[in-house]
Amino acid sequence: MTAIYSVPSRTAKLLAKRLSIPIFYNSIPSRYKTIIRWGKNGYLPGIEKTINTPDAIYKANNKQLTRFVLQHAQIPIPTLGADKLPCIGRPIQHTQGRNFFYCRTLQDVVEETKEYRVHATPKKIIAIAEKVGGKIDQPAWNHNNDFYFKYIYWEYCPKEVRRIARHAIEALGLDFGAVDIMAYPNEEGLPEIVVCEVNTAPALSDHALDKYVRYFNEIISGSSNGRTSDFGPDNLRPNRSPEADDAYDFWL
Repeated sequence: MTAIYSVPSRTAKLLAKRLSIPIFYNSIPSRYKTIIRWGKNGYLPGIEKTINTPDAIYKANNKQLTRFVLQHAQIPIPTLGADKLPCIGRPIQHTQGRNFFYCRTLQDVVEETKEYRVHATPKKIIAIAEKVGGKIDQPAWNHNNDFYFKYIYWEYCPKEVRRIARHAIEALGLDFGAVDIMAYPNEEGLPEIVVCEVNTAPALSDHALDKYVRYFNEIISGSSNGRTSDFGPDNLRPNRSPEADDAYDFWL
C-alpha cells in the first residue's frame, strides 16, 4: 500500500486526492510499505520503498549542503562576487518566494536574464516553467515584483538547462524535484547556466499536478520506463507557441 508523507502542503493534499492514497504528516501505519515523501525527511521503520529518501531531501532542503553536493558533481552554481553590493540574500533553509533580506556584505549574486523551474527525475522531464512578468533588473524575481512561472513546451527550454536539471536531481540522490535554474547572465565571465536550488515539495499548478499524478502512477504501478513527459517529441502538436498556454500560469 502507498501513502504520501508530507510537510504541511496544499499541493500534497491535492496529490493524495488525485492518486486516491492517504497523506500523513507524522507517523504512518505499518501497512503502508511504499512512501512518497513530499519535502519530508525523518526516519520511518518498516518502509520497503521510498520515493525521495530522507537523506536526499535533507541535502536538498539545506541550501548550503546543496551547493556543496552540486559543486562536487561539477554542476554550475552561483559564485561569490565582492563588487555587487548591496544585494538580496536568503537563509540556508527557505520556502517559496519568501524570506529575502537586504545584504551589505558578501553574498551570492547573479544578474540573470532567464530563469526556469524544471520538474525532473534523473532520466525524465516532468514539466518546465519559465519565470516571466516583471523587470529583469529587479533584485528579487518574485510575486511582489510581478514575476510568475509560465509553463512552456520543452523545446522552448534550452537542452543544456534540461540536462543540468536532471544531473542535479541525480547528484542529490533524489527521485524527483523542481530545479530552479538561472541562465544567460548579462555580464561576461559568468557561467551561462547555474542551479540555484532544488525543491522537494514544490507548489504546483493544475497543469503540473497532472504531470506529477502521471509520474507517480507510473512509479506505483511499476510501468515507468524513464521516457520524457509529453513535452517531448513523441507528442508534438503542430504550430504551437508558448503563448498558447496561458491557462498554465501560476503565481509564486
